[in-house]
Amino acid sequence: MSLLAIDPGCAKRGKGSACAVFDVNQLAAVGFAKFDAPRDRAWLLAAAAGVEWVAVERPQVDRRTQGRERAIVDLAWAGAALAYWIAGAAGAAILEQTPTEWKGNARKPQHHARMWAALTDDERALLGGPRTLQIIEAAKRAGAAERWRKGGGAAYYPSGFEMHNILDAVALGLHALGRMP
Repeated sequence: MSLLAIDPGCAKRGKGSACAVFDVNQLAAVGFAKFDAPRDRAWLLAAAAGVEWVAVERPQVDRRTQGRERAIVDLAWAGAALAYWIAGAAGAAILEQTPTEWKGNARKPQHHARMWAALTDDERALLGGPRTLQIIEAAKRAGAAERWRKGGGAAYYPSGFEMHNILDAVALGLHALGRMP
């Protein structure tokens, strides 16, 4: 199956939504895209040509996001605009998943480590290879050492390490493809 997975986690900070394209169940391309950036749309349309499904994270408001409802709505809007535009252009079906549906309560670094184990060597290379794994493992250790005091999100990754959003898109795609529970 060919699939595009979209995680809108970085949409608010200017990069756009994190995107992962799978061709016949294998990770083929990753990047960021914004709906209102023609160059991003052109890249995504080319990379996702022929996708059958678009899986998009549907952000949810819960106890962890209280007080940030506006940011969650903005993320949802950005991810949905991109997902539905590309689905329409490609003639693809949409699969919306909340974070709870596709990753449960797993903390981001822990979930990324499980995702890493489900990837092939070629797929890992697309994501930065051993260096990215080192960063994931360091984030896991830091979170565990602090008993996840900062929550389970990106706080344990180095500042500027936006790859964690791409890793989320890849994990969402793997889940949608049945390659990761």
